Amino acid sequence: KTITRKEIKIVSIESKMLEDKIEYINIKSFEEETAEDFRKALASLEAQGMKALIIDVRDDGGGLLTVVEDICDRILGKAVIVYTKDRQGKKEYLKSSDKEKIDKPIVVLTNRSSASASEILTGAVLDNKAGISIGETTYGKGLVQGMLKLKDGSGYKLTTAQYFTPNGNYIDKKGIKPTIEVKDKDQQLPKAIEYLKGKIKK
Repeated sequence: KTITRKEIKIVSIESKMLEDKIEYINIKSFEEETAEDFRKALASLEAQGMKALIIDVRDDGGGLLTVVEDICDRILGKAVIVYTKDRQGKKEYLKSSDKEKIDKPIVVLTNRSSASASEILTGAVLDNKAGISIGETTYGKGLVQGMLKLKDGSGYKLTTAQYFTPNGNYIDKKGIKPTIEVKDKDQQLPKAIEYLKGKIKK
C-alpha cells in the first residue's frame, strides 16, 4: 500500500453577505494563506456593493503578525498597527500602507478566546477609529514571541518583546474591552448588524 503525501489546506476564512449589504468575514486563524483569502473574500463582496464590514475573530487564538499587517493594509489605510518595546525600552512600529483603505463602517466581534494576532487587529481598528468592537473582553496576550534557532537546527520560542496597541495600551492579562459589551454569544452578531444599519450612509 503506497501512502501519498497530500497538503491539507485549512480554510481560514468564511465570508458571506448579510442583509443591507453588510459583509461578514470570519477569520478562524492568522495563517500564511489567510491574508490572500481575506483579500479575495473582500474583493468578491465589494463587487456586490458592500456597505459595511463585520470581522469576526471570536475563538481565534492568533497566528502570524505579517498576516495582520496585510489585512490592515486593506482596512486601515495609513496607520500604526502595533508597536513593540524590548527590555531596553526600544520601540519598533508596525505600520500599514495607505493604498487600499475600504473606508466603510467596521465592527470586530471578539470574545475571551480572541488572542494575540486577533487582539492586535482589534486594537488597531479601535485605536485608529476605523470601527468598534462588540462582544466580550479579549484574552489578553501581550507578548510577542520570536524563534531562536540553535546550531543543531532546532529552535525554541523566546519572548522577546511586549506589544502595545497604537494608543499605548498594554493588553497582557487585561485584554481589550469591547466598545459594546454583549455577553450572550447568540446576540453578538445581531447587535453588530443593528449597529451597522444605523451607520450605513443612506
